[in-house]
Amino acid sequence: MPSALVFELRPHIATTLSTTTSRAAHAWLLDMIERSSPAIAASLHTAAEIRPFTTAFAPPQSLNHGPTTIEPYQVCALRITLLSTELEALASAWSVDQIGEIMLEGMHWRVERVARSSDEHPWAGQSSYDQLITEAMGRAATADGRWDLEFATPVTFRQRGKNQPLPTADLVFGSLLDRWNTSAPMPLPPSLREAVEAQVAVSNVDLRSVVLPTKGGALQIGVVGSCGYTLVGRDRTWVASLDLLSRFAFYSGIGAGTTRGFGMSRLRERLHGRPAKKVQTAEHA
Repeated sequence: MPSALVFELRPHIATTLSTTTSRAAHAWLLDMIERSSPAIAASLHTAAEIRPFTTAFAPPQSLNHGPTTIEPYQVCALRITLLSTELEALASAWSVDQIGEIMLEGMHWRVERVARSSDEHPWAGQSSYDQLITEAMGRAATADGRWDLEFATPVTFRQRGKNQPLPTADLVFGSLLDRWNTSAPMPLPPSLREAVEAQVAVSNVDLRSVVLPTKGGALQIGVVGSCGYTLVGRDRTWVASLDLLSRFAFYSGIGAGTTRGFGMSRLRERLHGRPAKKVQTAEHA
């Protein structure tokens, strides 16, 4: 069952979050997994390009505006999603008492809370693959064939060896399809990719570009904001499949770099034909 955990962290001294901190969080997660199960950790090191987890710092302390300083009176949210039952079983033991503190780039962070549900943090939650499928099939008869996705951290794609920051329908749903078919027990048909290219149009664009340094100092361009996608036609199978993938984005992320802070996304529910306002995550004092 896919799950999203949010670790609320407080630094001992003023600390700067940057893209290197996101890579350090990725390394910390792998270390946590290795200490719990060396066999699972070894399988992740040899896994294909799509890994069954993501890491990112959630807004407002995400890196959408570049490096961010976190003071000792502030709490920031490190979000981890897990897409396999093996990883979820390991994570069930992760708690404030069990972890205590973590170290990122030589700086100590105290774990204040581990949120596992949306009641505790808007970016936390869990579901099951069967539940996601059942709910998507139930909505297919009445869905309007429109989905608005929020890109909370920069989204970018690797295409023919280059970065492509524009979230076109084929890249967004192609990424989600690949992730679903890698993790879920019931794969979706490859023909969905052709259906998206032929029948899904982009609408309601509200995006801005973000340029961030990556490993080696190279710059990577992504976009944050929101983008709407509309299915031309009302084929119930395609409606259910796209609705399923849009909701799966909350756990899987979208595009490249999701294990190091990129691609954190979710569906924005529609109210009276318009996308709902995104949830504002306030800083904790």
